[in-house]
This record gives sequence, C-alpha cells and structure tokens, in this order.
Amino acid sequence: MRADSLKIESLHPIVETTKELDEMWLYCIIGIIILLICLFFGLWTYFHSERFCLKLRLRQGKEEPDFKNIMDSAFGARNLYDKLKGKCHPDNFSTNLILFDRATEIFALIVKNKYNYRELILLKERAEKELNINI
Repeated sequence: MRADSLKIESLHPIVETTKELDEMWLYCIIGIIILLICLFFGLWTYFHSERFCLKLRLRQGKEEPDFKNIMDSAFGARNLYDKLKGKCHPDNFSTNLILFDRATEIFALIVKNKYNYRELILLKERAEKELNINI
C-alpha cells in the first residue's frame, strides 16, 4: 500500500503544474479576445469617422480641393459676411411678410455658410435679386 501512495504523491506535482498551465492558457485566450475586441472597435470607429468618409469621397471623386476658394474664404469671407448679415437681416423687412420670409431663409443660409466665400457670393446675388437690395 505504501507503494501506491508514493505513486499518487509523485503525481500530485504534475497535476498541479497541469492546472497552472491550463489557467495560463485560459488567461492568454481571454487576453487575446479582449485585444481583438479593442481592435475591432478601434477599426469600427475609424471607418465610420467623418475624416475617413471625407478621404473616401476625395479619392472617389478625384477632385482636388479648391485652393482659390480656400484662400478667398480665409481672407474675404468675414468682410462679405458682415456686409450680408447687416443688409439681409429679416428685421429690415418686417413690414413686408413675403420679403421677411425670403430674408429669413437667405439669412439662415448666410449664417450656415459664414466661412465659405463661394457660397456667400451666390447668396449675395440671390439677395440682390429677391430682396431688391444693393450690397
């Protein structure tokens, strides 16, 4: 009987080592799963970002940015915006309801395109036609 108990006692360290290795593999697998989940959400966020969509549109459209509009917008849009917001403000047309509605629509577009020189030029022409003003 003593011989059998010695064999069992000699197997005890092997069983403990095997349990430790099993736990180590389990922790490694859990770590890999967490890493893959983080990678998945990182890629998901990148591919659904506004920056990625803009890059994709530029590549598909093969369009170069309009540098003239960028420069005009940087240096001329503010002055044109100030002129337009003063002349096209809906309060200037409070006596005529038709012109008031048109001025409200145009003024909203002016505020929306505050830094886009090209759109402000188009809105200036539209305001001169529809509101009968000189800017």
